Amino acid sequence: MQTDMHENGLPENKPLNEKSLNDRLWSYLRYLPFFILSVGLSLLVSFTYLRYSTPIYNVSASLLIKDDNKGGGPNEKLAEMMFFSENSNLSNETEILRSQALMERVAGSLDLQTSYYAIGKIKTANIYKESPILLQIEKLKDSSKAFSLKITVVNNDQLTVNEDKKAFNFNESFRTSSGTFRIIKNERYFSSRVFNEYNILRVPLEAAANQIVGSIKIRPVNATASVLDLSITTDNTRLGQDIINRLMLEYNTITIEDKNQIAQSTYNFIDNRIRLLSSELGDVEKDLEDYKRENQIFNLEGQSDLYISKITELEKVSNENQVKLQIAKMVEEYVKEERNIYRLVPSTLGIEDPTFMTLVAGFNQLVAEREKKVRETTPENFLVKELENKIAQTRSKMLESVKNVIRSYELVIGGLVQQRSSIRGDVRKVPGKEKQLRGIARQQGIKENLYLYLLQKREETAITLASTISNSRVVDHARISKTPVSPNRRSIYLIAILIGTLIPLLLIYLKDLFNDKVETLDDISNVTNIPVIGNVGHSNKKEMLVVTKLSRNIIAEQFRIIRTNLQYFLKKDLNPVILVTSSFSGEGKSFACTNLGAVMALTGKKTIILELDIRKPKIASGLGLARSVGISNYLVGNAGIEDIIIPVESIENLFVAPCGPIPPNPAELLLDSRLPELINILKERFDIILIDSAPIGLVSDAIELGKHSTCTVYIVRQRYTFKKQLKLIDEIYKQKRFPGMSALLNDVKVSNGGYYGYRGYGYGYGYGYGYGHGYYEEEESNSKKVKKGIKNLFKRKSRS
Repeated sequence: MQTDMHENGLPENKPLNEKSLNDRLWSYLRYLPFFILSVGLSLLVSFTYLRYSTPIYNVSASLLIKDDNKGGGPNEKLAEMMFFSENSNLSNETEILRSQALMERVAGSLDLQTSYYAIGKIKTANIYKESPILLQIEKLKDSSKAFSLKITVVNNDQLTVNEDKKAFNFNESFRTSSGTFRIIKNERYFSSRVFNEYNILRVPLEAAANQIVGSIKIRPVNATASVLDLSITTDNTRLGQDIINRLMLEYNTITIEDKNQIAQSTYNFIDNRIRLLSSELGDVEKDLEDYKRENQIFNLEGQSDLYISKITELEKVSNENQVKLQIAKMVEEYVKEERNIYRLVPSTLGIEDPTFMTLVAGFNQLVAEREKKVRETTPENFLVKELENKIAQTRSKMLESVKNVIRSYELVIGGLVQQRSSIRGDVRKVPGKEKQLRGIARQQGIKENLYLYLLQKREETAITLASTISNSRVVDHARISKTPVSPNRRSIYLIAILIGTLIPLLLIYLKDLFNDKVETLDDISNVTNIPVIGNVGHSNKKEMLVVTKLSRNIIAEQFRIIRTNLQYFLKKDLNPVILVTSSFSGEGKSFACTNLGAVMALTGKKTIILELDIRKPKIASGLGLARSVGISNYLVGNAGIEDIIIPVESIENLFVAPCGPIPPNPAELLLDSRLPELINILKERFDIILIDSAPIGLVSDAIELGKHSTCTVYIVRQRYTFKKQLKLIDEIYKQKRFPGMSALLNDVKVSNGGYYGYRGYGYGYGYGYGYGHGYYEEEESNSKKVKKGIKNLFKRKSRS
């Protein structure tokens, strides 16, 4: 609180927009039991929630995705025999792991279409693979619709279905709107079952797969490693482990299947060609045998070995090109066939043309991508159609390329034929039979070489099929988190404490926000500049006079402090006149004036209280004094000064001048010239004069009386005076309409061992109001009296 010093020595209050943090803290500490209760209830609700909530665990595993393009490993040669090279992209593999087709394989293999739940009194638990009962489907009306069955075990032999009261035996067929079923016992768990009510949920395979897709998370471990982290959150850890492990197993399986599909296609092509060549080779060998038998040829010697050796060399080269030409034609026939439009083309049959080999590799890659997309989506998907267009374009280029290869081989063979023709003139002397024999033998050699070559390739492909491995490896199998991921006990308890604290704070803040009554001294100091001389606590006594010579209660001490603080306003005035007023009736003006007069009189100074609240006098009646003759009689000339001064017997040096009969014109009466004459006479006979005037907010009496006063004490009552009224008080203070104006907060309630809203020392004058235990006589409240009475009652009963 910011303060400057008044010219009278008391601190001047500066208007503040907000309470200080310290003030706000102390105002909240009054509600400490409420905070403790709120936090306790919040923690109790959290404990109950955690007690009956189902813990959710995280199940995770790690899967390594290998890159087949990275050479240098022992599997590099084997990868070449597989005729397949895959660039494993983590993003692509992640999408494959999330694919609907793969999830359906997982759901189908684990039978996740059927789920079993045990129904408890508070919660329902998933009892995956631990159900004491099992559902057997005899007939489904619609496999694309989900349904549920509520099974109640009546005894060890009977059960009921849904809400039907009819009991069925175990293994007995029953019908529902979804189909015909049977319930059998799972002997492993039936005898030790805890629950008797179960819910069986059956969903389509697609829906079961969708549930997995929605719950599983797949992400790279880091940016540099080709390891994927697979995780799932579930309330059944066994189910989570099975899903993760089965997903990795099915992924490895489809990877191997994809690789085997290419090798199997090559194997089937080679095997078909071997069967065809075997038949052709048999025909050629039979022709050779028949020719030798018919011509009785057993051993022919060439007549011109030199020419024959040249022809042999040319034939060798021609044979090699003939083999290549035949392979090229076979590939051309294979590509031309419409049934092979989406089949893989063998890429290692001996054609050495680089352009053709590049086209074959691209064609096979497109076919493999199309097969994968067809499995993941549908043949009508636009991505599949786009791949089919690319396949058609590549196939057309392949046909054109293989034709060029065939033409090149034909040109080479034609050149060799021309060379042989030039030599034939030299070998015309060789018998025609021998030439014809060599022709047959040449055809036999071509077929035999091609046959042996294809046999070798078929064996290599068979090895590839037998040794295919996946491009992934399980690093860590499914493992369960040590603690549940939900609910987080620590977070929930912290949130409970936070909520338990915030609720009282919010309620207190709203209470303060909508409170339009004065509560504390800060409410006065934040709005006005008027100095505050103190505050007076709430009194449980019915008597108006609480200050006596021997009183040591806190209220008496507070009035003593006020007496001390008033000295700053009285200054050196030997016979001060103190005006006591307020805004409205009921703010304790007469109570404060009476006890302030008493505390002044206790110092040995003759003090008189003028009861000038003529309209509603209270002081005389509060002190038990007769008021038949008073100030109103004096002002109209019907009584003298001696007639209106009444001593207060319980307080020495304290006197009261009652108002007397209530006149019909009190305002005009106070304007009479005899009033200042009365005050001047009393100044000569008394040390201190206190004037109890009417409230300033109702009538103008106090303003007229302020002209005869030395200082003014303005009474503000806690929880009674409106805050908006403080603006009027501040305006009066600024305009100096009353001399030596100060404020006094009255009727302050006690709270938590101290007066409401006050801490320690108040403004630095005298003892504070929140402490001081042992200095004062404690005033016994009504609640303490009741407790004391009950305690004494029990004591009397125990004695009797």
